[in-house]
Amino acid sequence: MNLMVHFAKPVSVYDNWINKCVGRYCHCEISVKMDAALFSVMVDSAISEAYAPAYLEKILKKTKRVKGKLHFCFYVLLNDYVDIRFFNDLGDDFYNPVPEVYDTIEIEIDSMQRLKDFVVYNLCQLGKSYDLCRAVCLYLPFTLRTHQPDKFFCSQLVMHSLNHIDITTDQDINHMKPDDVYDWLTIKVANNASNGSSKTRPTNHSDNATTIQSTTSIMEPVRQTKL
Repeated sequence: MNLMVHFAKPVSVYDNWINKCVGRYCHCEISVKMDAALFSVMVDSAISEAYAPAYLEKILKKTKRVKGKLHFCFYVLLNDYVDIRFFNDLGDDFYNPVPEVYDTIEIEIDSMQRLKDFVVYNLCQLGKSYDLCRAVCLYLPFTLRTHQPDKFFCSQLVMHSLNHIDITTDQDINHMKPDDVYDWLTIKVANNASNGSSKTRPTNHSDNATTIQSTTSIMEPVRQTKL
């Protein structure tokens, strides 16, 4: 059971002057692959607590007819709202990832409950608007602090999603750019390796895989790959 944290470079669909000014990465998001039937159960369980229950009803209707695996991504773009994107063709426009656009850190979770918590948490955020004010504050020495935002920018959504399943950091998760998230995960991998708590194994995308563990020891391998 894997979460894939994708970090977009300012190229291809992200190639504009704003994205080129923000750092190595202009956007980040998390995707997951899972059985379509299981996903439908999770959607159904989230409807009563969702910010946009009618939207979840539409998602449920769309995905119930799917057999096999779904690959989907939770994300929020500038001046948009928190949304879900399916990499499967579900009969409407769908996004096909461009391999050279993303660097990816893949996290394996050893608990179905943790995976459900991650998915349901994000389903409940769908429809919330973009947090432009805090996004601007990323480039200032201060931010507006909040425990649970009612708006998100991309890296804030990623960090709150990870924090929700006990993957935590001492940094202010409301004040981390995509570069900061990437560096934090990369350092976490390196620290685990130096402490002897990591292992390597072949993957389909690279020669080695590295292990990361969360503060509650629920995490296993993290792999740096290309999407």
